[in-house]
Amino acid sequence: MEIGHNPVVRTTFVRGGVGGVEATAVRARLHLWFKGNLISTTTRPEFSSAERQEPAAHRDMATPFREYTDQRPPITEPARVSEGVAQDALDVLAELAHDCVLLSRASDSTGLLRFHRLRRLIHEICEEILVCEAKTVPREAILRAVEPARSVHASSPFVRRIQDWPRGYTGDFETIQRIMKPVNRAEKGSIGYLCESYWLTSPMAQQIRNRMAVQASCILERCAEAGSLRVLSMGCGGCSDLQSIMTPLANMIGSHDFFLTDRDPEARSAAGEALGRIAGLCRWLDSESSLTPASFEEFAPYDLIVTGIMFDTLENRDAVSLLRQADRLLAPGGRILFTNIAAPNPYRPLMEYLASWILIERAEDDLQRLCSDAGIASERLSMCRDGSGLAILAEVIK
Repeated sequence: MEIGHNPVVRTTFVRGGVGGVEATAVRARLHLWFKGNLISTTTRPEFSSAERQEPAAHRDMATPFREYTDQRPPITEPARVSEGVAQDALDVLAELAHDCVLLSRASDSTGLLRFHRLRRLIHEICEEILVCEAKTVPREAILRAVEPARSVHASSPFVRRIQDWPRGYTGDFETIQRIMKPVNRAEKGSIGYLCESYWLTSPMAQQIRNRMAVQASCILERCAEAGSLRVLSMGCGGCSDLQSIMTPLANMIGSHDFFLTDRDPEARSAAGEALGRIAGLCRWLDSESSLTPASFEEFAPYDLIVTGIMFDTLENRDAVSLLRQADRLLAPGGRILFTNIAAPNPYRPLMEYLASWILIERAEDDLQRLCSDAGIASERLSMCRDGSGLAILAEVIK
């Protein structure tokens, strides 16, 4: 299965078999990496001190970057790890992180050279993070090693946001709105602009747009089929799904009611303003106290229940509770639509270490177990992947 960007092999690994490393062996190793099955017994190629003098990320680099590789600053000594753990992997990771700093000082006329070099560095950093993790390097040591790269990426307003989470919680509605309407807000020509471009056009951003589009399509389709529909949207945030279909909903014949919930009062306020054309169809329910508060009961049963990206941050116990209660609130023939970031996620190192977006990944079997624990029979559950392959789309029919 192909997901997102292809991993890039470092030039030293494959060009002429440097250090006696065959390209086929590297491809096999990257195959393990891409499947998320990298294990601690994986052998890292060894390099001589001469081969390490110039980092792979800058080898054969175009002329505009030469002056920076010739004036390489000293690397801050990374945190040492206990004897027997792969310090070499941590050292390589620190080199790559400092290469990001060098790249931020370089320039080229169009920015294309730096953009592609940035992409390459990002995936090399992700590879080394996985190697470090496989060799049980502590998370704190990895974070210290990548800090220079993390600081470079923070020059992007979007990345800085998903590092700091200014609203106090992961996946806040303003961040999702930035992804749904991806406008680059960094200074044009800067390294921050290139970072922002990479993140907003990445498969990780696209899978969120895909999930919202599927949710919107499901709502619209169900409304078109039924003369009267009751929709419960849990964790609706800024209601990006409804915003995208306001015009057809406003012109649709029938009586439809949308019951919206979100714990963030500013999300509710922003959504209320954005949904002006269909405000008469919407009702806000209290959701401060629990995942399925008593206010949900008052307007049950519902014909459709959607959950946005809630499952990405729900622990198993809470996910089972939500599914059980949602199923109880569902009308006969009704549907629950929920989604989850899929495991293994090849962008996890990027999200967790260069940003601070930690997600709960699940495979199809995991979602099936959640439903089973919630009392939902397997024949009622159907699943597929979104277009990026990074997210699972699941539907329960009562």
